[in-house]
Amino acid sequence: MGTDSPKSQWRIALGASASLVLIAAASLVWIRSRPAFSEEELAGATRAIDDVRRGLTTVRCDRPSLAEGEAAPEDSLAALLDPSGEYGACFRAAGQEDVLDASRGIVRAPDGTSRHWIYDVPTPTVPFAPGIGDRVFISPQHPPYPTGEQPPAYLRVLSACDGLTDSVRALASTEGQCSPFGPGTPGWGNLHPELLHLARAISVLAHQAARNGDLEGALTAVLHGVSIVQDSRRGSTSLVVAMHSIASEMWLWSTFNALLTPAPGPTPTQRARLAGLIDRLLDASPHPHDVFAAEALAVGTTGPTVVASEDQSVIHMLAGEQARRAERWCARDQDPADCFSAMPRVTPTEPGPLLVAWRIVGGPPIEQRAVFDGLVEYNTEAFRHYQARLLSSPVAMRLMKVALALSAERQRGVCPTDANIEDHILDIPFATGPIEVTQLYGAQYEITAPPLTIEPSFERMVFVTVCPAANAVWMPFSDP
Repeated sequence: MGTDSPKSQWRIALGASASLVLIAAASLVWIRSRPAFSEEELAGATRAIDDVRRGLTTVRCDRPSLAEGEAAPEDSLAALLDPSGEYGACFRAAGQEDVLDASRGIVRAPDGTSRHWIYDVPTPTVPFAPGIGDRVFISPQHPPYPTGEQPPAYLRVLSACDGLTDSVRALASTEGQCSPFGPGTPGWGNLHPELLHLARAISVLAHQAARNGDLEGALTAVLHGVSIVQDSRRGSTSLVVAMHSIASEMWLWSTFNALLTPAPGPTPTQRARLAGLIDRLLDASPHPHDVFAAEALAVGTTGPTVVASEDQSVIHMLAGEQARRAERWCARDQDPADCFSAMPRVTPTEPGPLLVAWRIVGGPPIEQRAVFDGLVEYNTEAFRHYQARLLSSPVAMRLMKVALALSAERQRGVCPTDANIEDHILDIPFATGPIEVTQLYGAQYEITAPPLTIEPSFERMVFVTVCPAANAVWMPFSDP
């Protein structure tokens, strides 16, 4: 048999090589031109989004009445929070910087000098506690300025906010209010400083009531304020609104704690009633499902600021994934405190050189898929963080139930570290242990939340109290 000549062999080799190059080139063209996501994947995302959209049309905003009297008319919460509405001047007054200063004990005079009000505590018998680490102190301030010593900022708020307490009480007596900032409304994705200004105004009014001898009315007004601030994130709204709501609620709880601190404190009957109102708020805590589900619908409008807008399929897929996660890991029939706790954690990793090279070779489809995967990774941890932040509300409520119990012990002459507090009051089911009560510095004591199960590294909330109550005396001193 004859054999092929060297030229023939080279021709065959070159032909095979050329074929391989053509096949590789055609494959590369196909890889770079094909869609990043299949039709089945996009259809699945559409179904998930549609399911969420249909579910949000049947939102239920369950909250019992917290006050006696006539309920507020429909849409009254939206009217109350309208910066151009009846209480617009009140919110503008409460939003001034000198109101924030006064809440911290700083009163500035027209000539530029200032007086600082501080706790006049005895010489401490113990050193300062160790560094705060992962703890966050919910302000122990809000001095109870005596009559004749109210800061001008507070007097301005009192004048501008006449009638606010009654309007808040009427809203607190109204059952089942949903957030006025639902999907598609003008305030849907906006910042809402009026929520914090409302909390500040309620704080000033509550201190005035306590100054006039109505401590129970002052503490009740704060709880009424908490109920309507919670309503602002009840049902379907955005995470932006929910986070503003949480910040405003923490301001109110710091006020509640400050009102509890001075002697003599509420009577046993008053404490029982206040604890009962906190229990009703706990039982009606806003479920986060609708917030996270509604956030999935918002991805279509916020997505172009995060990813390249040339291919909206990435945004569509991300919205679908967030919708699925809200339904799977934070369903409406799930305990709200357990949302996302069972969702597998994701440890972000840097892509290796081979993966980077593949993204370059693969072109836009591979890069878009990588962008999608990265955003899913980010949102996995972001959902946990936001859920931990939303849990600040039930944590604060449980800490304030401890503060009420400590108030009772203090009236018996027993300070916090020797107090007899029932275990169920110290328990937080979604945390890694009980609430801790420890001495901070001299007459000051800490009420500290344990780490959260969903995010153990998340900051631990701390309120400060004083014992004996006679030591909760504020005194002014002038700047040198």
